[in-house]
Amino acid sequence: GDSAPIGSSGDSAKIGSSGYSAKIDSEGSGAVIAAIGPQARIKALKGSWITLAEYNGKDCICVKSAQIDGVELKENVYYKLENKQFVEC
Repeated sequence: GDSAPIGSSGDSAKIGSSGYSAKIDSEGSGAVIAAIGPQARIKALKGSWITLAEYNGKDCICVKSAQIDGVELKENVYYKLENKQFVEC
């Protein structure tokens, strides 16, 4: 649903959401997380994979995945997709 706050603390979690303004975080290692709804946010630990979508109104214009590496994408920081790039929230 919309504005869903979702969390996981187990290792190797698989989490997904497609509602508006979802806020997902994972505290386990090796997670695979996807938030495909508009205005979604994700944070995870190093080694986890995240997937976000970007919208222009109701149209999806980009879906992007990356691994939290601790350098370009920091662990325990919320990210959103903006201008087809991961941006800290």
